Amino acid sequence: MIREVTINDLDTINSFLDELIVKHITGDELLNHPFSKYVVISNESEIVGFMNYSIIYEKMELNFIFIKLAHRKMGYASLMLEYLINLAYKLKSSNITLEVAIGNINAINLYLKYGFIYVATRKNYYGHEDALLMIRKMVANES
Repeated sequence: MIREVTINDLDTINSFLDELIVKHITGDELLNHPFSKYVVISNESEIVGFMNYSIIYEKMELNFIFIKLAHRKMGYASLMLEYLINLAYKLKSSNITLEVAIGNINAINLYLKYGFIYVATRKNYYGHEDALLMIRKMVANES
């Protein structure tokens, strides 16, 4: 199940951000940021991941999809990406962009599967690792 976050999810989100080696967020950032939005995905018993994306005017940017290690390769990331694509259609976004570490082959393949294409390489985007800039243009007549 995918749902928007509540303040009760703050500790869980921050524990996931620890694994990503990203700074913690506050409750205000979680719930009230003008551009950045969070959703969580859960199975029957626990939150297994989250997605952070930004809506900036007519464009969307995928910032993170994080799935707990024990729950990877179970389709959760695909469900999150489908959620984002459907939301982009609903909001009439012109495109979705993202950066992905050049060594993250599983994520790159997932994005390619969902119609993202390579645009450019961002040198040392992740410290000592390059990132691929990818985009998925939204076409109004797709469903």
